[in-house]
Amino acid sequence: MLTENKFSKYLLYAIGEIILVVIGILIALGLNNWKDNKATANIEYGYMQNLKEDLNIDIELYNDYLEKNAEIFKIIELMVFQLSQDNFQSTSDESAFNSRIMTTKWNRVRPVERTFEQMKSSGQLKIISKQIVSDNISDYYNSIFELETYNEALLLWLENYIKLMGKVYNGQVLLEILKTKNKVSTENSAIITEDRETINELITSAQYIYGAISLSEKLVINRKEKAKNLIQEIDKNYNKK
Repeated sequence: MLTENKFSKYLLYAIGEIILVVIGILIALGLNNWKDNKATANIEYGYMQNLKEDLNIDIELYNDYLEKNAEIFKIIELMVFQLSQDNFQSTSDESAFNSRIMTTKWNRVRPVERTFEQMKSSGQLKIISKQIVSDNISDYYNSIFELETYNEALLLWLENYIKLMGKVYNGQVLLEILKTKNKVSTENSAIITEDRETINELITSAQYIYGAISLSEKLVINRKEKAKNLIQEIDKNYNKK
């Protein structure tokens, strides 16, 4: 009986030791998981703040783009009006300036993809824990190719426009306008042709540029709103106090 009693006590003691060891392991694992989750959460928070910085820069780029486009529209409208008149030679200095300076106003929009590319290349996109934020990020950055499509189309139209401009205006005058960013006085002889067909080709090309920029503006306005919404979601879901 003594032997059996000792064995029972030993067995209970051994089971107790095993339970304590298991509890200790579980606590250690829990602490490690907590530390890992906290570290991941800190990394995620850091990425979100960097992403906000990129988005704010994008919004500034979009605003600048829209402001410059407003100038371009006015310049094109004035130039087309001047070239469409019967006495177009009498305003050739002004129309030459408008024709050349217009090409210096347009800039292609290049959104900042720094943080997004860092997360994508390092596989960190998967650590985004908020589904709505993850969806908005995918929607925003995966649509950048649309903007690039408009950029490429506009570059082609501008290339065609510049070639036609060289057929209508004196190249030396155009160069001087580009260098000084001012109107060059030529006693209204900046236009080197009176061929209406050639002049109309330039007007038509300018109108295509007008149309292409108008379409790209709609996309830019849409992306600007998406950037603002994404910033709001980041603020709402990653408000570290």
